Amino acid sequence: MALGGIRGFVTDMVQHRELLVSLASKEFKIRYKVAALGFLWTVLNPLLLMLVLSFVLKKIGLRWEESVDKDLIPVWLLCALIPWNFMAHSLSRSPGVLVDNAGLIQKVYFPREIIPLARVMANSLNFLIALVVLLCFLLAFGVKPSIWWIIGAPLIIIGEILFVVGMCLAVSSLNVFYRDVAFVVEVLLLVWWWGTPIFYPHDQVIQPEVSELVYRIYMANPMAATVVSMRQIFLERRFPDASLVLTLFAAAFLSLIIGTVIFRRRRGVLADFV
Repeated sequence: MALGGIRGFVTDMVQHRELLVSLASKEFKIRYKVAALGFLWTVLNPLLLMLVLSFVLKKIGLRWEESVDKDLIPVWLLCALIPWNFMAHSLSRSPGVLVDNAGLIQKVYFPREIIPLARVMANSLNFLIALVVLLCFLLAFGVKPSIWWIIGAPLIIIGEILFVVGMCLAVSSLNVFYRDVAFVVEVLLLVWWWGTPIFYPHDQVIQPEVSELVYRIYMANPMAATVVSMRQIFLERRFPDASLVLTLFAAAFLSLIIGTVIFRRRRGVLADFV
């Protein structure tokens, strides 16, 4: 049944791909329509956060210089901030996406999954633009391109996008019936931020008081797998550890199953509750 739900979801999206692209394009344009700098905020957001964190980390001094080249801290941070921002922006905006489109849902029939997926697609475009900026920064910092930029990066990006799609499907449909979901997502993202090795090396979590089981649970975080994989691909110039790739795609597969099942079970009555 779960696999059938994913198959049905993919079929619906392919059949209605023109509507999907149209809504995604609308989402992208509306988001920056009234902003003076427009889509530049796509890259300014992680760049500004990178500058602040770089300044703080350099000023307070690092206890883990052996883990990170101090000169590469800005790009080391960007490798984490860009995928994190994509996930956080997609998930934080997904609870209200169906309610915001109540008029469309109540007037016309189409696969309702298109609406949250269109928002993820719009954020994916922002994600790709930010990745181009990351590549420019890597070259500016003297990090030479490797074959893994071409092979490994798309694999990790696809894995993260699939994971985010499943999460957004579940959250958007649940919020229609339980409006507290939006507040739960805010708290979740805050806890998730600290539980993801964005501004600290993941290997520094290994301490005498931290058991191997706790560390494994920590690394089961799909965003930790994404962040560490991106750093291995771009900075260590190698294919990410197999355990990280398996963790990410297992989480993506599970997220898609749960998301499609939750959404499709409720989509028939969405118009009555939005």
